[in-house]
Amino acid sequence: IEQNEAADVTMKLYNRLSALKGSDSIVYRKVAGKAMSANRQLSGRISRLGNKYILMVSVINGKTGNVIYNKTRSVAEADLDKTIDTFAAEIGGSSEIWETK
Repeated sequence: IEQNEAADVTMKLYNRLSALKGSDSIVYRKVAGKAMSANRQLSGRISRLGNKYILMVSVINGKTGNVIYNKTRSVAEADLDKTIDTFAAEIGGSSEIWETK
């Protein structure tokens, strides 16, 4: 997909997670303008295959490097926003992801 489409999906997920967890808990590295460290890193890819979007989202423990969330979904364009909402709800609602033992 085009870079601006990927950036749009990234911002939607960022905004939804910020709404769920508070803007002080979520940092968008490109907006911050400098290298930042975090105890959790959200990573993902989006591509298009025919009339479907393939979304891959992971959350990595910044200290250990372990993947603590990893999902892939294939969705129609009409379901893209709903899928972003689902990812945000799963990530935002998982105590395992947000605990920093």
